[in-house]
Amino acid sequence: MPATPIRLGRVEPGEIKRVGKVGPKVPPPLVEIPPDLRGDWQVEADFVRAIRAGTPVFPSFADGVDYMEFAEAVGRAMEQGRQVTLPLA
Repeated sequence: MPATPIRLGRVEPGEIKRVGKVGPKVPPPLVEIPPDLRGDWQVEADFVRAIRAGTPVFPSFADGVDYMEFAEAVGRAMEQGRQVTLPLA
């Protein structure tokens, strides 16, 4: 199966990006992933291995909760057009 291309964008310090902002349609540059960091999707296999063999998993449940809180904060910030601090209240 061919690798999925990955593109990386960047916002310059002090520059504000808003959803729906009209501007030039320039795609971000492709990012080359070094061969030693490439891998196949194996989240399901990792999950089964953790259940059967008790191997550690990443992310942990606590990491997952932190990620979801971060994602919620990003959504609120975009919706409200303001900075949102963590932890959420």
